[in-house]
Amino acid sequence: MFCKKTTIIIRTKNSSNIIDQTLKALFSQSFQYFDLFIVDSGSTDDTLKKCSHFKHTYIHIDPKEYHPGKVLNKIVSQCHSEVIVFLNSDCVMLLPKTLQLLLDELEDYEVQASFARQITRPEAVSWVKRDYETSFPNHLQPKWMHFSLPLAAIKKDAWGGRQVFLYI
Repeated sequence: MFCKKTTIIIRTKNSSNIIDQTLKALFSQSFQYFDLFIVDSGSTDDTLKKCSHFKHTYIHIDPKEYHPGKVLNKIVSQCHSEVIVFLNSDCVMLLPKTLQLLLDELEDYEVQASFARQITRPEAVSWVKRDYETSFPNHLQPKWMHFSLPLAAIKKDAWGGRQVFLYI
């Protein structure tokens, strides 16, 4: 069972309609040994007010300076834990052991990263549903799957000092 200190990074901007559900699900997880960074790029709604009810470190990024890969590289370089978890502000974990299951995969020395399968919300637009169904087939052992950051964990030394730019 994974039990190392972990850093969770949530990027936000005007996520008021869902951020409280995401944070409630996060703070209801069986795994609680983490530091949370909320990285906001200019919310004008009450996203930050909702975040204030949960223990976190706030990082403001000017919207003009927000470039996903660059921001992630900067934040990861500031993390002091061995494992980084990326959690989208609109990603609500469905099971109380979701985070533990994600992190347990990293106990294997050869595994450098893991990610969770994504399920669309019933109200999602049709192209999003189609994209998720294609990217995350409903098979137990798919032959392929795209690595995806809405909920993913990576060993920090695998991220390393390299400039890894991600387009999300």
